[in-house]
Amino acid sequence: MHHGGDIYRNSIQLDFSVNLNPLPVPQTLRDAMRSGCEAGGVYPDPEQERLRAVLAEGMGVDPACVIAGNGASELILAAVRAVHPERTLLIEPGFTGYRHALHSLRSGAVTEYRMTAEEGFTLTERVLDALTPELDLVILCDPGNPTGRNIDPLLLRRILDRTETHRTMVLLDHSFYLLSAAGQSCGTDPGQLIGSYAHLIMIQSWTKVLGLPGIRMGCALSRPETIAGLRDQLPEWNVSAVAEHVMIAGAALLWGSTFCAEARKVAAEESAYMLEQLEALGCRPYPTDTVYILFQAPRELYGPLLERGILIRDCREIPGLGPGYYRIAVRDRAANRVLIRHLQEVMHEH
Repeated sequence: MHHGGDIYRNSIQLDFSVNLNPLPVPQTLRDAMRSGCEAGGVYPDPEQERLRAVLAEGMGVDPACVIAGNGASELILAAVRAVHPERTLLIEPGFTGYRHALHSLRSGAVTEYRMTAEEGFTLTERVLDALTPELDLVILCDPGNPTGRNIDPLLLRRILDRTETHRTMVLLDHSFYLLSAAGQSCGTDPGQLIGSYAHLIMIQSWTKVLGLPGIRMGCALSRPETIAGLRDQLPEWNVSAVAEHVMIAGAALLWGSTFCAEARKVAAEESAYMLEQLEALGCRPYPTDTVYILFQAPRELYGPLLERGILIRDCREIPGLGPGYYRIAVRDRAANRVLIRHLQEVMHEH
């Protein structure tokens, strides 16, 4: 697998390869980390009773419809194993973790649907033709990663209507949804979708929205019988005491404050700044709805920036992209200016 965040084998001063909430981590979450450590002397509740109740209340679902996990990646793997598809449709370019999960099955066929540069790497109605009855699983990402674009809510409904008719399971990865433009308008209510579609599994990454990648946090939503099957693929104690405390504190931020709205505002302002700067450098950035930008550069950037202690995501191995494509995080203005300055120097070297 190739992900961002590999600071362990590189000397890094600034990491633009991981995509997180651009706001500082609130003190309430730091306090929750400490209280979680103090609770480390006992096992966490394997039933997640308190945590699931808090999540369910915030999302407007029954506690039987939600389960927490050790990050979205664990839940993606568990969902794929629970469905155990023989035929899966993957949207490319996409998150490489989906293939990792599918490869763990050691069986099953994968069909690719390729978004194109001409479409701005945005999902269009063309995808409807790929939703054939023989599919067992369709994996969607909203907003897409590494493309950064939200799925149009009306198109998403058409996709879900068709897959529901075919009794095809859909894994909808909402890892960056709360940090996206569509998340700001609440265009896709989790509780409403789960109530409308019996063959839908939704996954959220709280690691991303709370800005704490070292504490693995996520949750999955679906019908109770699907959640029960997903739980069978998880360890008994898959959520640590620290993660539980932070998620409970995080719920108050996500649903009881302006935390996400402020993060989206910063992300929108900074992505506009970065898009303008990248274009001025002769790159081709693609519009984004969230906290990262996919762009194409006229020269090699990964190695020269790494020599300067800056890590970005090289997308050459992602199907549908290739050499010259990169993804960068949208951070605060001070960090973004540093990246742009180094990009200017690297580009002017040649």
